[in-house]
Amino acid sequence: MRTTAVVRDLLLLGSFGLLIVGCGGGSSSNSSSTGSGSGSNGGGGGTTTAPSITVAPAFGSTTSAPVALTATVSGATSSDVTWAVSGSGSVSPTTGLTTTYTPSSSVLETVKITATAKNSNGTATASAPITVNFKSTATFGAPTGIVVDSAGNVYVADINTNSIRSISVAGNVMTIGGNNLPASVDNSYGPMASFDGPAGIAIDKSGNLYVTDSNSHVIRKMTPSNGAWAVTTIAGIPYNQGNADGPANQASFNDPQGIAVDASGNVFVIQPNALRKLTPSGSTYTVSTVATDDSFSQAYGQAAGLSIAVDSSDNVYVTCSNDYTIRKVTPTGTVSIIAGISDYTGTTDGPGAQAKFTLPQGITIDGSGNLYVADNTLIRKIIVSGSTYTVSTVGVTPVNLLTTATGIALDSTGNIFVTDIPSTLYGYVDVVTNANNDIMVLAGYVLTAGGPPPGIDGTALPRQ
Repeated sequence: MRTTAVVRDLLLLGSFGLLIVGCGGGSSSNSSSTGSGSGSNGGGGGTTTAPSITVAPAFGSTTSAPVALTATVSGATSSDVTWAVSGSGSVSPTTGLTTTYTPSSSVLETVKITATAKNSNGTATASAPITVNFKSTATFGAPTGIVVDSAGNVYVADINTNSIRSISVAGNVMTIGGNNLPASVDNSYGPMASFDGPAGIAIDKSGNLYVTDSNSHVIRKMTPSNGAWAVTTIAGIPYNQGNADGPANQASFNDPQGIAVDASGNVFVIQPNALRKLTPSGSTYTVSTVATDDSFSQAYGQAAGLSIAVDSSDNVYVTCSNDYTIRKVTPTGTVSIIAGISDYTGTTDGPGAQAKFTLPQGITIDGSGNLYVADNTLIRKIIVSGSTYTVSTVGVTPVNLLTTATGIALDSTGNIFVTDIPSTLYGYVDVVTNANNDIMVLAGYVLTAGGPPPGIDGTALPRQ
């Protein structure tokens, strides 16, 4: 597969979790009361006092949203308690002993939830300051290719920082290959190796990663070893551009982009005008050309415009962003359009021959053989039934989160991961989860002038 991206503020919307970081003391220090301390109590000589109130949790300590809060009062009833928010978001209900705070926008701020209790003798308030963090601390350059392993860990080819990044299920973003310096250097320790324009990334059933190093015109393999990743060149000669087939150490490539691996370990690589195949024999490979076609080209300026996916019969599906189509290449090299109309753009769903795409770039395949395509601001699904193809749009919420979707991948539960590139600055990784197709930014954020550089490791947001 193959993609592109840049970095932005991260939001967790709908039913997605947001990171809540505690910032406050115990509840007693947050409570105060005002009002007279005495008063008549009917005919008796006793006095009454103003109510007291506390709020729990007294500070944000959970990693999921919405946040439930409870007030404990004395000297007042539940109907005497009201809630208010200082900052973004809302509480519901606004009266009673319990409420729920729900954030409403992409923010990094501390909000204050205040409960107020009143009786005839005075007023008491208690506040819960909560830091709402919608930001990943990691930054990306231009994330393009993306894959997910069987455990749910995500791997991203970050073409602008010449690195391979991982996003663990626990939420850690790490550079596992490359060091931001453009070169083609192998090493048994990934961060000591160098890449030059890593574009596409694929994974085999053993968890090995395969990367198209587009600027150095070679194919790299990353093998997990003792907690690190060893990087080797398995095909092509660094900076020797060409189309030669043969033994892997003599073959040449021309701007390799999308990459996919079948169940037998065959590696497929798409480059402008040609689909190549690496057939394994022990630890070596033989390179051949499956098909050549002028339609195998990407839209101008789109680094991820050529991506591929392979099915269980070794049919290869290609996104051709330059003419807005999805093509199928059979094992014998026959090329045909299965969806989209050449040179016509649009968002029309329906039978493949009538459907239209805007900027198809990333592509992946599910266990049933259906295809998913990253199409600019949309995610499209192609249902495959024999030789019949039907295109639909995956309706995500919110609808305006994607800007230029490039790479796409699925995990074992059907969650969709997308690399995305805003029109300015740097990229990020989105995830679409649950039956409602809620979408959130998982890692990365938009960098502003004077902000941190791309390629910083850190944390992703919690997955829900």
